[in-house]
Amino acid sequence: MAFKVETLKEWGSRFRASFRAETPGSDAWLWPNVWGVLAKVLAQWAYLFDRRIKTALDQAFVSKATIDYLTRHGDELGMPRKQASYPEGAVRFTGTLGTSIPAGTILTRDDGATYATDATALVPAVGYIDVAVTGQATGPSGNALADTPLVMSPAIAAITETVVDPKGIGRGSDIEGIEDYRQRLLFRKRNPPHGGSESDYEMWALSVAGVTRAWAKGNAFREGTVAVWVMMDDAYLDGIPQQADLDAVQAVFDLNKPATATAVAIAPNLDNIDITIKNLTPDTAEVRANVEAALIELFKQAPQPSLPDQPFSLRISWIWQAIANATGETSHEVTIPGGDITFATGIMPSLGNVILVRG
Repeated sequence: MAFKVETLKEWGSRFRASFRAETPGSDAWLWPNVWGVLAKVLAQWAYLFDRRIKTALDQAFVSKATIDYLTRHGDELGMPRKQASYPEGAVRFTGTLGTSIPAGTILTRDDGATYATDATALVPAVGYIDVAVTGQATGPSGNALADTPLVMSPAIAAITETVVDPKGIGRGSDIEGIEDYRQRLLFRKRNPPHGGSESDYEMWALSVAGVTRAWAKGNAFREGTVAVWVMMDDAYLDGIPQQADLDAVQAVFDLNKPATATAVAIAPNLDNIDITIKNLTPDTAEVRANVEAALIELFKQAPQPSLPDQPFSLRISWIWQAIANATGETSHEVTIPGGDITFATGIMPSLGNVILVRG
């Protein structure tokens, strides 16, 4: 039987009834009466103890535990909470042969994000060199796309161009959200390790800072291969990891996978799906905003990439339902897309333009 927390009123009634039963001729419901006062005081203490017992009981379960006890569950499973991480990657310096780039050289992006070179490097005969750098602040805001221009400080005259290298700067992430951590621990408890099962690869991918979703497929390309598509929804606007991020996931696979398996981390390719909505009622700015928010949430939660022999279909009914769930909406019509959409391997849908038309 589940533990029930009595309300303050229920405890008060129970104590009043006990006093009346144990002291013939008294009535704790009448005023003035010392028994009524005692009943209120004892009810407050009993209610407090009830709440403490319930709170302590909740800590025994990952699904209910507060963050302090949730981390203890994670520690027992060898799955600590993912901490905020610094962006990492490389910067391509183009310049004169033999030019020295000192360790600790500061590089600044247009928005003020800064990076520092990890080691001293010399420009070789090819005229450029890729130097490892680390962001100066944790979080996804320091991640940068390939070819993003940077400014050196102090400047070196012999260096003519400084840009992020083709792999991009990635791996910057905030501390793992409590509910994300809870879901990762629940996934581990529901899918205990099986020596290289698909769920193992998904769990390994999710252990990497910034990775929010993963889908594994065994024998994806041939026998003995495992392909794992990963997303980093909080690190990038489109959620697509850069090569630097995929390299970090790949390193985890190489460390944990069975010796005979060939595993590869892959970024999905996005297919932007435009949605046209007709006759939204009521057609107000607030309802329109709520509809767009509902569609953004749908495309963040429901889609996954099509996997080999496991194509994914975006159901038109999901789109209708998401719009219907928007606060304030009473009716609408979805004219585009006109039906379910099935995607090729490695392709997953993302939200394109939301077009609302009248009449």
